[in-house]
Amino acid sequence: KTLTLASLGVYVLSQIFGLMSIFTPESEQVIRDQFAAMNMPVTDDDINAAMAFSVGLAVVLTVIAVGLYLLVYFGLRAKKNWARITGVVLAILGTVFTVGGLLMDSGAMTSGMGLVSLALTVAWVALNIYWLVLAFNGQVKAYLEQSNR
Repeated sequence: KTLTLASLGVYVLSQIFGLMSIFTPESEQVIRDQFAAMNMPVTDDDINAAMAFSVGLAVVLTVIAVGLYLLVYFGLRAKKNWARITGVVLAILGTVFTVGGLLMDSGAMTSGMGLVSLALTVAWVALNIYWLVLAFNGQVKAYLEQSNR
């Protein structure tokens, strides 16, 4: 349970730094480059709209993720084995997609804020891996299953 809350805290911090990085000149240049790659003219309004969309999407996805974290946390607190299984599935998916994303796009990690975000992301992945190790521990499984009898 404690590790679930620690992972949630690091995840939220990572998302905050990720949101802040949207408003950097580097992000603006990435948007301009993307428009240029599609041979589309770009205006400041287009840049602002793209940034607003990015922020909105990030906030919605973060709220959903926090809800899933709380679902798992409260399920574990109630000693429900389904919460362990749900947490395992979500931790595996989150870790695989996060590591995959890092491998696909390391260009955002050149700024100071990007490096902080990278450090938080690596810490989050490490917490998830440790959470998975504990979740697959036979004693944890037995403890949760015995309380459901």
